Amino acid sequence: MSDHTASHGTCWKYAVIGLVALFAAAMIVSLSLASRRVSRVVDREYYVHGLDYQREGEQLANGVRLGWRLETAYADGIVTLRATDGAGRPVSGGRVVLRNVERGRTPQGESGFATPGFTEESPGVYRARVVFAHPGDLRGQVMVSRGNAAVASRLVLLQ
Repeated sequence: MSDHTASHGTCWKYAVIGLVALFAAAMIVSLSLASRRVSRVVDREYYVHGLDYQREGEQLANGVRLGWRLETAYADGIVTLRATDGAGRPVSGGRVVLRNVERGRTPQGESGFATPGFTEESPGVYRARVVFAHPGDLRGQVMVSRGNAAVASRLVLLQ
């Protein structure tokens, strides 16, 4: 009878060890899946944007108050931004920032986009050449700021 009691008493130990092993295996699988597939809502520059969040919010509010508008166009590999104020005058001397960029990927996982640099070619008109190394798409937000005001727009390019 003591042999039966002794073997019955060690069974729960194996059950606990098995549950811990199952938990560890599930965590390894979960972490490996999470590292392979990054969510579309992940902002790679989260910390920097967090520091500038309040300032940019105030700039955008001032841009709305001033009636600023931003028109975007894409043709022949060139992105054109046209920033105007409430009276329709160009907003010149602005700084263009492209953020929250989600780059399209090829089936091989390669990035299909090189980040453009915008230059002001005429008052309030900013242009940049977009180079797609592979077919893909680009989604993000473009913001033109000057002083304490800014205007932003979503940017979606399909190649």
